[in-house]
Amino acid sequence: MREILIAGGIETGLDPYWNNVSLLLPLSGDDGSKPLLDATGKAITYHGSAQIVETPSKFGEGSLSALTASDYLSFQGGSPFNFSNNDFTIELQLYVSSSSTGSIQAIYEDRVNAATDLVCALTYTSNKLTMWMWIYGVHVTAVGSGLTVPPNTFNHLVWCRSGNTIRTFINGEINQTSTYTGTAGGGPTVRLLGSTYSQPVNAYANDIRVTKGIARYISSFDPPTEPFPINS
Repeated sequence: MREILIAGGIETGLDPYWNNVSLLLPLSGDDGSKPLLDATGKAITYHGSAQIVETPSKFGEGSLSALTASDYLSFQGGSPFNFSNNDFTIELQLYVSSSSTGSIQAIYEDRVNAATDLVCALTYTSNKLTMWMWIYGVHVTAVGSGLTVPPNTFNHLVWCRSGNTIRTFINGEINQTSTYTGTAGGGPTVRLLGSTYSQPVNAYANDIRVTKGIARYISSFDPPTEPFPINS
């Protein structure tokens, strides 16, 4: 059994917060495949040329390729992703390449319109990765210079709310900390690795997990070295 990092420390065994997991997408499988359900049974829709490819892969079983503006995933939003003013954690393994540089790239988009949203995004410029979050059109994470991340590598990225504190993490290191007191989430549709508003991703991904009501990370930590567990 693998060790699981939780808010209070390390536990050995299955995910102690499995009942709070709203989404878990391993994004692994055969080359060209499109797994239609996440680990909790939610239906996933693939758009454009988004699909599993053999390489690169964080854990040796392929990854999702999302390389153009038309490549993204979507699924039904609503209650499981309506975080209100409570804790939540959104995380994934993302492979950035030298061609990933430049504009804002939306990783998680729960958006009704341009001003009613929860968007987790990033920029990657000159080998520095900076993470962003917008909630209801307000930029709630401070703009910083980012952390140095070499191209052509997988990185564990986290957007996490604990009380009124928003934290972002890159490979277990805190990237930004800010304060937000309002609500978040709950739109009818969620997009992954793409945006309605021209914020496409040029990257590969593994292990996208959304946890409602739990702040899994509140300080620096050792990033995962195995796929997230699936309780059954």
